Amino acid sequence: MDNLFRGSSVRLTDGDIACQVTKLPKQYNNFVYDPSIESNVHGRKIDLLIKYGHDDIVMSANKFKKHIVTSNIASSQQCKNLCVNETILAALQRLNPTTIDGLIAVDWIGNVGYMFAIVDINDIYYTQKIEILVMPESTVDLAQFETTLDLLICYHHFIVSKGQEAQISLSKQKNLDRLCSIYGTTDSSFGASNQHDIFFTPKPVLKKPKIHHHSQPI
Repeated sequence: MDNLFRGSSVRLTDGDIACQVTKLPKQYNNFVYDPSIESNVHGRKIDLLIKYGHDDIVMSANKFKKHIVTSNIASSQQCKNLCVNETILAALQRLNPTTIDGLIAVDWIGNVGYMFAIVDINDIYYTQKIEILVMPESTVDLAQFETTLDLLICYHHFIVSKGQEAQISLSKQKNLDRLCSIYGTTDSSFGASNQHDIFFTPKPVLKKPKIHHHSQPI
């Protein structure tokens, strides 16, 4: 991935880091479904975040799993990656819902993975697998690797193109925000952005066992 985006305005952040755009949806989940959960909410952690520009606009989240992972864990992590990317898309649409209507991300298990798209159609998010990706471990995999390279190049163009649109929209929004306190400003070009409710599975809370102290008879 580093080589794919080298020389562009795209920055990669990896290492099981928190995706901050998921923080507000998680707080909303806690408020609606379980107000007893602690209010100190952190962003959902992800393996690789793809960001654009000097404002670090999050464009995509990618998940990497070991090839020995169980199917249950793989499915759970897949759902997590989908939720994170849906939240990223919702954040991008708040910048400009008229031109940003989808995103592309990747999910890996070992040296194989798949590229998928999330698209907003009539205010409903749909997910569609694009194609399987293979990083070659031997010469046998080289035939499939050609397709993988083509897809990754398309992924590069998509991220850069949508990143430029998001950066322009964010800069425009910042300029309007500077004036909003002294002059009423509205911009119809941004359109109406609908709220997409995305549910994050709460983390299990480990309860400490109660220790009963028995008094000794005198």
